[in-house]
Amino acid sequence: MAPQTRAFSPLCWFGAPWGAAVCREVMRVKVPEGEACVYCAAPITWADGGFVTPLLTAEGHGHAVYHRACFLRAILPPDLAEEAERACEARW
Repeated sequence: MAPQTRAFSPLCWFGAPWGAAVCREVMRVKVPEGEACVYCAAPITWADGGFVTPLLTAEGHGHAVYHRACFLRAILPPDLAEEAERACEARW
């Protein structure tokens, strides 16, 4: 599946498919190369995979970019995030 270039939907993903349902059911977008991950602040590289979510700021609407592992850490309790990361690493 080629990445889409239209406006972001509520949740999008980027990078190489990793076998999760999100890769089949949610819009794929181009890798936001150079943008900072909102969780770890590291820039996204061409080889990364992750998620783009809507973001509302004082300046208006925008988007937040996360590495896959950072997204899990942001939405899951620490013990579940670690377990999910290990399970995902087996697929990556």
